[in-house]
Amino acid sequence: VQAPASLTVPAGQVSADFTLQTNALGSGPATITAIANSVSRSALLIVNSTTGPSLSALTLSASSVAGGTSVTGTVKLSGAATSGGAAVQLSADADAAQPPATVTIPFGQSSATFTIPTIAVTSAQAVTITATYAGSAQSAALKVNPVFTFTLSAQSATSGATVTGTVTLGSPAPAQGAMVSLATSDTLAAQ
Repeated sequence: VQAPASLTVPAGQVSADFTLQTNALGSGPATITAIANSVSRSALLIVNSTTGPSLSALTLSASSVAGGTSVTGTVKLSGAATSGGAAVQLSADADAAQPPATVTIPFGQSSATFTIPTIAVTSAQAVTITATYAGSAQSAALKVNPVFTFTLSAQSATSGATVTGTVTLGSPAPAQGAMVSLATSDTLAAQ
């Protein structure tokens, strides 16, 4: 951006206009500063390419989560959002994940984050999250798992036999581990 070195406010006037020239091939933020009487004021000018910024990425904070929890998504543009911001449309191809319909990247910024709540599921669900802006789209895969699954190595056993049970969590156990309570309806048949 090229600015004049100075400008004169005419006598009796309180303002004067000036012209800034942007580079035809440039893009990005530029801070314009005016100084008068040892006081400075600045304004941000975002110069976008002639095609404007495009959607360059959609990322998720995790690729796999337990149903009923949330994951954070981030959308990124190839440049700064123009005046009014950039409204990015969001969608999911399955009900297990429920992103907001839109997320707005504020003026002058190139990214924004948002929360994607998930619902409890009884079996693992593969979900594709899609972000769309100005004719470009980005996708990210998310696996929504049951909070946990429980299986037995056999559905029947003879008296005195051992059967193995397996509990599989929908997401990694925390540092202190995850307590799972077990019970039986007939302690004479199984312990």
